[in-house]
Amino acid sequence: MARLSTHPNVSIKLSGALNEFEPTPTPSSAADIVKALSPYLDTILASFGTKRIMFGSDWPVCNVGGPSGEAGNWELWREVVELWMEGKGLSDGEKEEVWWKAGAEAYGIDDI
Repeated sequence: MARLSTHPNVSIKLSGALNEFEPTPTPSSAADIVKALSPYLDTILASFGTKRIMFGSDWPVCNVGGPSGEAGNWELWREVVELWMEGKGLSDGEKEEVWWKAGAEAYGIDDI
């Protein structure tokens, strides 16, 4: 991650993590998922900063391995990302960067 982050045109998307807990099952609560993923998410934050981290749901793939089924995995992932950002003490502006501004910048969308 550190090497990739040295390239200013490289951003990273937070998605797909609910499927990556094999061979153990995905934890069932957002807090437990945050605890399990924090070392990775913290590395991403330290490497890229909020201006180059994009939220992504990985929907509908998130439904495959997530613990909340098709009706709840997307919302569970949103909760995981929000809890993690709150735990890091990110400002509202930094959260906005992750939720949508970094994606708009990376994809060249000017008019939102």
